[in-house]
Amino acid sequence: MTNKTNLISSLNNTLKEYISNEKNYTHEEKERYIKNEVSLIFDARKILFSKIGLKALDDFNLIEVLNLNRPSQIYTAVIKSRDGYYYFKKNDSDEVEFLSIDLKELKKINSMLSCMIEEMDKKSNKLITEKTSTFDFDVYITKVISTKSIDTYFPNNVCDSKSDNN
Repeated sequence: MTNKTNLISSLNNTLKEYISNEKNYTHEEKERYIKNEVSLIFDARKILFSKIGLKALDDFNLIEVLNLNRPSQIYTAVIKSRDGYYYFKKNDSDEVEFLSIDLKELKKINSMLSCMIEEMDKKSNKLITEKTSTFDFDVYITKVISTKSIDTYFPNNVCDSKSDNN
C-alpha cells in the first residue's frame, strides 16, 4: 500500500469508528448510514486525495460536508495544509471541481467552510461537540497529524451555514 492509500484507509476507519460510537442511533441505523451515505464520502475522498501531493497531506485540517439534499454538491471538502487551501466539490453526476485557493477566495466560494477552517486554527475545541450534528446536512471536521493521529468530530455550529454562497 502507498502512503496515500494508508492515509485514506486511516481516515475512513476513523470516520467509521466515530459514527459507530455515536450514542443517538441504533446499531442498524449506524450500519445503514455507513454502508450508504458514508460510502459516498469514501468515494469522494479517493478522488480528492488523488489531486493533492503527498507532501501536503502529512499534517492538515479537513472539513467535509455531505448534503444529499443538494445534487449540485453532494460532497464538499476544504483542506488546509502547509501548502495552502484546497476546495473540492462533487455532484451527483460525479462531476468534480477542485481548486487550490487562498482563504480570501474560499470565503467568496463558501463562507461557512472558510469560517470553520479558520476556527480550527484558532480554537479547534470551540468546534468540537459530543452531540450529533446540528446542521440540516452532515458535517465532519478532521485533524490529521499523521496516519496514527487522526481525530474526527461533528462540529458545533459556530459558523452561520445560511451565509454559504453555494
